[in-house]
Amino acid sequence: MMAAIMLSSCQKEESNTPDFDVITSEITVKAGAAAEFNFVGDANSITFYSGQPGEMYENRERTEFPGGKVQLSFATTVQFGTQPRNINVLVSKNFSGTYTPAAIAAATWVDISDNFSYAINSSSTNYIPSGKFDISPYVEKGKPLYVAFKYVGDAAPTATKRTWTIRDITLSNLFPNNQESIIANTIPGFGFLTVDVADPANFWAINSTTISFAPRSSLLYTEDWAISSAFNNLDKVNPDNGIAIKSFAENKIAKYTYTGYLTPGVYKASFVASNSTAYGEKTVVKEVTVTVQP
Repeated sequence: MMAAIMLSSCQKEESNTPDFDVITSEITVKAGAAAEFNFVGDANSITFYSGQPGEMYENRERTEFPGGKVQLSFATTVQFGTQPRNINVLVSKNFSGTYTPAAIAAATWVDISDNFSYAINSSSTNYIPSGKFDISPYVEKGKPLYVAFKYVGDAAPTATKRTWTIRDITLSNLFPNNQESIIANTIPGFGFLTVDVADPANFWAINSTTISFAPRSSLLYTEDWAISSAFNNLDKVNPDNGIAIKSFAENKIAKYTYTGYLTPGVYKASFVASNSTAYGEKTVVKEVTVTVQP
């Protein structure tokens, strides 16, 4: 009797391997058309990975994707004055994070200004895109990256300094599979703080969409920095996600229709079928090669 009870208890604790399969291993569809997958068997839960970027089963636990290009871009307008371009873009990986003139001077800054385009027409209010520049050579794993905009106004007997406004500042990572991940694309996301080095009456103004510098006709030498917060782990990515198409409480399903294949190519779709109890889980994975034609 005791042996029978123990055997019954063990049987209750175990999950059964799902008796589940996808009827075909290959399908061909037109881009944008419905892809239909037919099933045999059942499982407590089923999750679908389309095989497209961000939805790959093999990347479900990936949190880093090395080898990407970290790119910076922004857009500018300029008004008034005659001084040649007097804003600079710099990056540092050893800035201490103390926003003082002394800390700026102690850090190593790389001036990357010449790699961007800037507004030149002071009579236009149109924002000029800078273009994207790969700053990966200045990124070192395990060290923070800081991005800074530096305004320098020359001392002069008459007002020659210019007013600059910068928006659409974006830091992104273009991974080897051409998938782009946005690291920051809002002013709050960059966390800019300002540091006055010279001419304290004039400084960067920061709001939710722009950073701007208006020299207010100052004739003094002006130097002011807007420095981002630290960016760390720039190769970090979110794990790929699947679509839950059946939960434990739902009835058996005989097929699944997916309409998200919009780009021609060959994809590896995956169906993850699981049976679980409070004591364990057993899973089977079934793959289907999906060819998407134009």
